[in-house]
Amino acid sequence: MKEEISANLHDLAANTLEDHWQSIRQTLQDATKDTVGFLKRQHRDWFDENNIPITSALKQKQVAFQEVLRDDTPTSRQKYRTARNNCQRELTRLQNQWWLDRAHEIEHTYLGSDLTDDNDLGPEIKERISRAAFTFRSLSTGCFDRKGLSTNTKLTVYKAIVLPALLYGSETWPTLAHHLSMLERFHQRSLRQLLKIKWWQYITNTEVLRKAKCTTIKTTIRTNHLRWLGHVCRMDDSRIPKQLLFGELAQGTRARGRPKKRYKDCAKEDLKICDFGEQWYEETADRSTWRGRLRHGKELSETKLAQRREARRLRRHIRASNHQ
Repeated sequence: MKEEISANLHDLAANTLEDHWQSIRQTLQDATKDTVGFLKRQHRDWFDENNIPITSALKQKQVAFQEVLRDDTPTSRQKYRTARNNCQRELTRLQNQWWLDRAHEIEHTYLGSDLTDDNDLGPEIKERISRAAFTFRSLSTGCFDRKGLSTNTKLTVYKAIVLPALLYGSETWPTLAHHLSMLERFHQRSLRQLLKIKWWQYITNTEVLRKAKCTTIKTTIRTNHLRWLGHVCRMDDSRIPKQLLFGELAQGTRARGRPKKRYKDCAKEDLKICDFGEQWYEETADRSTWRGRLRHGKELSETKLAQRREARRLRRHIRASNHQ
């Protein structure tokens, strides 16, 4: 590298001191690049893939600043402030768009389900929460904790990456109340962290969901149940999933006590809560019609859950007032 620098320095031709210094700096950079090279980044980042527009935005800001140094007038200062604001907006836009593109193209690797001998859903729920928490932590430094990213972008990344890792396979989950409670706690904790809501602000869960434009985990799983139900109903009668869903055991007895909750039981409950009529099976034949009914049922489910939460909240306040 020493010989290459010496050879290039002899060929320098500059008219001014500034040009001479620029030539020396360029020579040192070129020699270092050819000899040592650059360290390859292990991870992709937004400024690496948007180098040209970032350089252009910074150049415009630099030109306006040089004009202020040459002629410090109110007009030049205003031009510099405008260029600085435009530069910041462009950088924010590029960063947000990069993360949105990453959210659409990412491949989920946290797939697979845990099966137990007694069909207990508890281990699977814990594994899903663990996977989702790991995904959330992995994205914290690069996305969720960055001040330059807008809240809408962070929420979009959360819905596109973290929630699918949390609810993978939920279409066939026979969920119980404590399972939904575990999932809902993780969901609320993540949204409060993204929205920067502290515990001492006393923001209700309903308000958190409204600000994040999200639904409850219970409604999301309920929608997944019914979407899978429609898919199975449209299958041919010879398909095994449809035979298992609508088939009954011809012989055998079950043990004493309450039977375990099945997917069929969850589907019946979801159909009732979402106000599906007795003709729901015929409606599944048309995919677009069924999807429209699901959207209506989703809104209805969220409304009922919000009213139930508000009623419980009022009862708590009344009890607290009576004790005082």
